Amino acid sequence: MKQFADQIGDLLVGFTGEHVGKNRFLICLYNSPLLHVDLKFIQIQDFHDRVENPKILFYNHSQKLNLILKTSHRERIIRNAFTNTPA
Repeated sequence: MKQFADQIGDLLVGFTGEHVGKNRFLICLYNSPLLHVDLKFIQIQDFHDRVENPKILFYNHSQKLNLILKTSHRERIIRNAFTNTPA
């Protein structure tokens, strides 16, 4: 994960979010300009249960991801509440 973060810019420091129970989360501080960036490394099946639509930096199968992004997490919860299917 840190190697990926190094490629994005001038990384000053990067550490995982294990202290908050998120081991696939990298908290980064970049230089020039000084910038805080949180990188989440997730698998496609985990993307269905999300709170936000984040900026995707790298993904090989963009068509599959675009289909998932068309429906927000909130819209799925509302739709599923009326159809009695899991979110």
